Amino acid sequence: PRYRPALACHLDGAGGDRGRRSRPDGRGPRAAGGCALGRGPIADPASLRPPGRAGGRGRVGAEANGRSGVMRVGIVGLGLIGGSLGLALRRLGESVEVRGVAHHPNGVVAAQQRGAVDRASTDLRDLADCDLVVVATPINQIRPVFEGLAGVVRRATIVTDVASVKRPVLEWARCLPEPSQFLGGHPVAGKERSGLSESDATLFRGETWIFTPVDGQELTPFDEWFRLVRGMGARPKILSAEAHDRQMAFLSHLAFTISTAYAQTVRPVADSELGGPGYRGMVRLAEGDASLYEDIAATNRGPLVEAIDSFTDVLRDYRERIDRGDRVGDLFRRGVHATR
Repeated sequence: PRYRPALACHLDGAGGDRGRRSRPDGRGPRAAGGCALGRGPIADPASLRPPGRAGGRGRVGAEANGRSGVMRVGIVGLGLIGGSLGLALRRLGESVEVRGVAHHPNGVVAAQQRGAVDRASTDLRDLADCDLVVVATPINQIRPVFEGLAGVVRRATIVTDVASVKRPVLEWARCLPEPSQFLGGHPVAGKERSGLSESDATLFRGETWIFTPVDGQELTPFDEWFRLVRGMGARPKILSAEAHDRQMAFLSHLAFTISTAYAQTVRPVADSELGGPGYRGMVRLAEGDASLYEDIAATNRGPLVEAIDSFTDVLRDYRERIDRGDRVGDLFRRGVHATR
């Protein structure tokens, strides 16, 4: 089966542009791929199979090469996500060998001690015979990693990533030996604190794992990877890169932006020791990795600016009505209703 945005939109029941127009500032349409923010072109990969075709093992791993035995999975970047992925894969009890590549020798030792890998090094060449390579580095390191992998991996090797911004990643992946063997990915999971020490084999359990194929891309080669993702407890979903980046701008990147802005607003005038659960809940995200989100803001600029503008419009309405002395219970109730 091939990925077709229109089909995915239809499967989700949210096709059509809903009358949205381009923004006056030239940042492009609000909805990507003809679907609204909350109901983008999402579909489960299994739903894209031809009728009557059962799920099962695809072409990733030993079966792809006509041999039986161990499936070799390489993970580049052994932080929170990469480490959690290694732990989760090794816990499956499958015939999977996890190889890790870290930026520094200390990361190699730490990953081995934590049990996140079967073997690890600082050399991408150690992934030359891997069946699947997952790039789990910060987004500003993905492009050079792809360029390094281009001279290392086989054309049949499946490559994926875990970044929370997808459009630039799809562009960078064109340097790989066989771009059609790359499938953008994003496990919607994480913690406020990053690093291998925070890695957890159950991190992906119950979470959505988004995949962003290009239009017309054959998905069958990734069946085995989808199966492993389900084995780790996650739910694979298909979404266009454009819709993914817009949704993440509103659902994730805006949240971190607001949390850090709130912390900066409160700190000069209030004693944090007097803050209760509400304060702690608001600043929780601000404890995250500022450098990571700096790169996210740079690579997902347009959708994030749109999200900030939308939030600012709502906040301005609050301010104007409170300043006039109007009652704003309806605004508060509208917000409460939006969480249900």
